[in-house]
Amino acid sequence: IFKLFERLLVFHSFGEHESNGILDERTESLNEEISDYEAQEAENETYLEEYEANLRQRYAKLDTTIANYNNSLSYLSSALS
Repeated sequence: IFKLFERLLVFHSFGEHESNGILDERTESLNEEISDYEAQEAENETYLEEYEANLRQRYAKLDTTIANYNNSLSYLSSALS
């Protein structure tokens, strides 16, 4: 019986060690995925900030152009009246 108990302990210990190795590998894999997603999120955030700055600049120019057109329209309207 003692030999059987000893074999069970060895088998159980081996199984736990193997299981921990699998869990450690999976944990490492998931942590790498999280790091990749965080890096991608940072890149996307930078891209969106640059894109927003570009749009604001373009719309500011558009706003100035429309204001100039409105001034020209006012001048022509008053000149033709």
